[in-house]
Amino acid sequence: MFTESIKINSMEVVIRFPDNYDSTKQYPTLLHLHGAGFRYSSREKLERSAFFTNTAEHVNDLGIITVSPICSEDTWFNLMGELHELLRTLSELPYVDNDRIYIMGCSMGGYGTWILAMCYPEYFAAMVPICGGGMSWNIARYKNIPIWAHHGALDDVVPLNESEKMVEAAKKAGCDVRFTVYPDILHASWIPVYRSREVFEWLLSKKRSSTETKALQYDDGVKYG
Repeated sequence: MFTESIKINSMEVVIRFPDNYDSTKQYPTLLHLHGAGFRYSSREKLERSAFFTNTAEHVNDLGIITVSPICSEDTWFNLMGELHELLRTLSELPYVDNDRIYIMGCSMGGYGTWILAMCYPEYFAAMVPICGGGMSWNIARYKNIPIWAHHGALDDVVPLNESEKMVEAAKKAGCDVRFTVYPDILHASWIPVYRSREVFEWLLSKKRSSTETKALQYDDGVKYG
């Protein structure tokens, strides 16, 4: 495998290619948002992270390109414009299969995964938020995106109910959603996810189903502010 980096304004993005990479072909592409521990990090440090070390074998075997931006602000929420630009850039790269763009993130990146997919659902074929949370009342925005959420039952950083609220709302809305709770794990529920070939095979089984997004009617100023 090999990596290269690109710049999106102030944000460095590390792209990892499988051994069988052929520039004339298109590949499933996974956008990964790291947690708060890698804010203001370097490419070298990120490439030693749990995501890179624990996913290397199966993403290489499965022929997946991974795209890992480095958060240059306090949160991913400060970089929504840059992340949107990154999505536009990915969609124009000749080696990216636009029907198989996926998103995954843990902790701060789990929140970023929920929020970015809510803002721009038209880009994603599936999503894997890990120990994060989001705006459960906007759950209809995920109607066309299969979701597999993960959380540690003993999480002492991000409460389990952050994921539970999102998953329960998704079920009620008829979304395609799965939820795995690790009974003996604290915050680092990303480790079993990254090590699971099943998660990545599940992603590859999904293709973007529609570019249509659902319009949400929140026009009652008294109720919604």
